[in-house]
Amino acid sequence: MAMNRIKLHFNTERQEIDGFGASGFGYSSKNIKRHKYCDDIMTLLFDKEKGAGLSILRSGIGDSANNWGDDKNGPEGSIEPQEGVWDWNVNDTQIWLMQEAKKYGCERFYSVPWSPPAWMKENACCSKGKLRKDMYRKMAEYLAEYVLGYKEHFGIDIYAISPQNEPESEPPYSSCKYTPEDLCEFVRDHLGPVFRERNVPAKIMMMEAANYDFDLVEDTVNDPEALKYVDLFSAHGYWRDPPIKFEKAFELGKKVWQTEYCNIFERCSDIKDGVRWARIIHEHMVTAESSAFFYWYLANQYYHNDEPLIHINIDNHTFVVNKRLWTFANFSRFIRPGFVRVDMEVESLDDVKITTRPDPEVVLPPRDTIKEMFRTAAPAGYVSAYKNPDTGALVVVAVNDTEENLTVQLDLSESLKVDFEVYRTSEDENMQMLHDVKTRDGILEVTLRPMSVTTYRSK
Repeated sequence: MAMNRIKLHFNTERQEIDGFGASGFGYSSKNIKRHKYCDDIMTLLFDKEKGAGLSILRSGIGDSANNWGDDKNGPEGSIEPQEGVWDWNVNDTQIWLMQEAKKYGCERFYSVPWSPPAWMKENACCSKGKLRKDMYRKMAEYLAEYVLGYKEHFGIDIYAISPQNEPESEPPYSSCKYTPEDLCEFVRDHLGPVFRERNVPAKIMMMEAANYDFDLVEDTVNDPEALKYVDLFSAHGYWRDPPIKFEKAFELGKKVWQTEYCNIFERCSDIKDGVRWARIIHEHMVTAESSAFFYWYLANQYYHNDEPLIHINIDNHTFVVNKRLWTFANFSRFIRPGFVRVDMEVESLDDVKITTRPDPEVVLPPRDTIKEMFRTAAPAGYVSAYKNPDTGALVVVAVNDTEENLTVQLDLSESLKVDFEVYRTSEDENMQMLHDVKTRDGILEVTLRPMSVTTYRSK
């Protein structure tokens, strides 16, 4: 069998990691709370010893839409359903979810509206349409009040606010369309100044486009007055595999988050799907240099597709844990906020491809080929490494998405760490703790099981 050697450059630091998360919007939080096994589901999602240890929670800022949804999925209420009328009793299950997540050690919360309240929009409807120009200031104040109110009423610190979910599209559910010019004007002349005037502590994030591109922020990054208010850039992962790197953000010293991605076609919850998601996370960490990665739903009712990490059934109070939750956990449980990714270099390889930096050339495929891509993973192994800059602790995640064993020599001599705990997810293992391993003369030789994700954490 070929021997592949990868060297860790422990002191060559890349991006700081802010965390890994998913969303409780769209009745996801409601369905979790009313499930008979709610505590078990929360443990699987947020517990750092028994579950995925998610460290960021994404929430929706409600709009009180009444033209879509059913008893299993739908819009959240607005804290200002009419101008000047405030209601802090809405979104109670999302608030519950935030407070419960805090008990497990979830450290950050960020929120985004799918639509402004209908009374602020040109079409007076929460679906489609645009924010009225004369309501730009009102919407900025609405977002500021949300952040300040959640702290005052619920003791919840909102880490970041994004002005709009997928602002380039107008689907038949809660949505609002913005052009790049609109977004620049809104942030520069309204949102940024209002946050500054009112001492709103939340960071401003832009801009959650669906297909992992950053055209929507082009005007903003070229406007110094607007740019000074922007702390983070973000996009959703759909339609780009592998992702691109938003070079301009790094030139400006800004972090980038991938804030939503999921399976949106037929259901495929086996280990092949789980390993595919591990590869996607790897590529967002290594190629795109994302500081955060989010799946879409934490848990939800849908069975016709694969939108959640955990499928739940409210009618008979059962749930199914998809393999992707466990392969996600191989990253999220161990790579904590504040960790830093460090470089790894392929020193030698023979007949097996081991890559720590996938090909950055991106070709966006036709939409009719995407469905098959969700079923097929590229034949390669992927290795990435992360350190705690305060303690020197090291985490290495290795993905084998081939049908054969891969033998790898990891040169970890620069880290000076010798003993490692091992956790593996495979067809018949869910974050199974294996025997500890040791380096010899700084070399950790490992054999990666077919279709598996393995995490090595220094002791």
